Amino acid sequence: MDLEISDKQVAVSFFDQQPQPAFWMIPVFTENLQITDFEYRYCNREFYTYTGLSAEKVLGNRLSSSPAVLEQATRKKLYEEILQVYQSGERMQAWLYNPDLEKYYSYTRNRVEGGVLTVLQDRTEEHAMMLQLETQKRLMDNILKQSSNGITVGKMIRDGSGKIIDIRTILASDAAVRFTGIPKDQYLSKTASQVDLHFVGSAY
Repeated sequence: MDLEISDKQVAVSFFDQQPQPAFWMIPVFTENLQITDFEYRYCNREFYTYTGLSAEKVLGNRLSSSPAVLEQATRKKLYEEILQVYQSGERMQAWLYNPDLEKYYSYTRNRVEGGVLTVLQDRTEEHAMMLQLETQKRLMDNILKQSSNGITVGKMIRDGSGKIIDIRTILASDAAVRFTGIPKDQYLSKTASQVDLHFVGSAY
């Protein structure tokens, strides 16, 4: 018995030191043993830091009234996920935007000791970078589509000594494609020397 208590204390201490937010929930049963909700029974220190919530507001609270998730649709989604992990015992991973916390995060759920342990990984900065890249790509696509000039962006192909021997086009404006006289998908699949046999050794 002492060994079991010690093992649990070690596990709690381990998760308390983790840099990722984590929480453990247990099912709430009805008299006929139907699961109707899940209750917060453990949260590590990083969880409270990440959410800005206190243990008094979280522990003992249920998912259906969670202060960390206020939208009913999101609560329903998370309930179904946790229930699935609890019943199947299979790990699951997903992403979520939490408007109440104004954060994007991925999370992993595992059934642990009669409950479900969830570990979060903040993705807010990563998501912002993805949005920025998408915006830049849309801008570039618009420039390539609207420009009256022939614009191409290519990737250099080098030989074993590092000398540039060819270029493969990875982006091209519509005007540049019209100039070649071949379909865009074919143009982007060819190297410069395949499009123009005189390219290698030319001033270009």
